Amino acid sequence: MQVTEAATLLIKKIEQDYRDDIAVVVMMGSHLYQDTHPKSDLDLYFIPKTERGYQLGFVFIMQGIGFDFWPISWERIERIAKREERITAIITEGKVLYHGTAADLERFNHYRLMALDKRDQKRLQHLAYKQLQSAQAVWFDCANASTTTEARRHAISALFHVVESLALFNGTTIKRGRGKLKTEILAMPFVPDGFERLYDAIFVSDQTGIIKQSMHDLIRSTRSLYERHHDRLPKEDFKSLATGFYEELINHYHKIERAVTINDAHTALYVAREIENELAWLFADSGTTPPELPDLIEAYDADHLDVIGQAAKQHQEMLVAYFTSRGVTFRMFENEEELEAYLVSL
Repeated sequence: MQVTEAATLLIKKIEQDYRDDIAVVVMMGSHLYQDTHPKSDLDLYFIPKTERGYQLGFVFIMQGIGFDFWPISWERIERIAKREERITAIITEGKVLYHGTAADLERFNHYRLMALDKRDQKRLQHLAYKQLQSAQAVWFDCANASTTTEARRHAISALFHVVESLALFNGTTIKRGRGKLKTEILAMPFVPDGFERLYDAIFVSDQTGIIKQSMHDLIRSTRSLYERHHDRLPKEDFKSLATGFYEELINHYHKIERAVTINDAHTALYVAREIENELAWLFADSGTTPPELPDLIEAYDADHLDVIGQAAKQHQEMLVAYFTSRGVTFRMFENEEELEAYLVSL
């Protein structure tokens, strides 16, 4: 029996008993590319329209091959299309084998187009940075691994994030992955320096230190790539980006002030770094050189929090002065009457 015949049987069951319950059935994987072997599995998922539709999801083994006919909600499909999960290719590359109605197919194709849309380069770049940050977090475990096995285990986990980050930065998706992954990355327009060498070392080296260093260097090289090409994105006007920014940031200064008062060193340091991160995004997105501001992390001393407290006050005053010099205004109300008057004017 051909593996793909299993799909035919499943669709026949839908047409007979679940026509009103299933929106689409989608095939993924090696069968799409005619790149199979005798034990290639069949990757199928379906989108239910009713609670009853979920009952059709099941896993089984036939002729020694595992099958997973798994349900996935429209809500999750939308999240995947927005690149909130790493499995975007199940939408962009999947082949629709069945659709209940024309509206069902149209809805699926809408999410396919959404997943393929790379016009919002700024959003894709932000998502790329987030994935790279996740890779850095995982690399911490890699760096502390005591054996080659543990180092390789954590390096592979970090690689998942790095390759998804690169796909986002390049405005594309990982289509095949695994054994085809290196070829996919190398074919992208923007590739980190030394990618192939560092990537291969993680798989072939038997030395713990080399695996750790290769993963570290790959993350650093990827970050350098992003920094070099950040200017390829259109910059937004600083004034428009900064409008409304301080009205939210002011509460961070309040948190540092409170942390100093109650001697909460943890909060003081966390918030100081949060302020730095928020400002870094603002200035990077606008292509603006940031002004000289007090270094809040340098001012941090767990035993003398008053130092960071004073630095935060100075930081706030200087930032307000800078914003004002750039024509940024702040929406402030002295009391409820002023707020009410503003609401009336809307």
